[in-house]
Amino acid sequence: MKKVHILGLVLVLVFLPALSSSAMTPIDTQPSSDGTLEASVVGLKVRNGVLTVKFSLKNITGKTLEPGISFAQTYYIDIKEKKKYFGLKDEKGMYIAGPVKYNWDGGFFKEKIPPGGKAFVWIKFPAPPEGTEEIDIYLPGFLPFEGVRLKR
Repeated sequence: MKKVHILGLVLVLVFLPALSSSAMTPIDTQPSSDGTLEASVVGLKVRNGVLTVKFSLKNITGKTLEPGISFAQTYYIDIKEKKKYFGLKDEKGMYIAGPVKYNWDGGFFKEKIPPGGKAFVWIKFPAPPEGTEEIDIYLPGFLPFEGVRLKR
């Protein structure tokens, strides 16, 4: 019985790094407008009429930073349809996004990130029409992510 457990542990240790690294492979990366952070789109998926976008924020300085992101100012544009989409809100007027540090404007991310460290942010949007294959994403404080391909 112990051999089965050890074999299972070995398999998990061998394959877990490959699975986690592929799950967080950046789709696109953009610098912040002040050059202190990099944001990467690490997840983008349409499911049941909802688009979920996941971001990784990386501190590229030698000091601890505490960036703030207003979910109210995060949106994407369907260039094909020439339409702008803001995040989905719940019944209390809060964006379906996280992590939320403050309830300002429907939700606000703020977290300390050490030098070289990362933080993760996600937000849900209404999905674009079926024919839309790529979008431009705008995360406040960062250059735009342009021509990001959708996964359905």
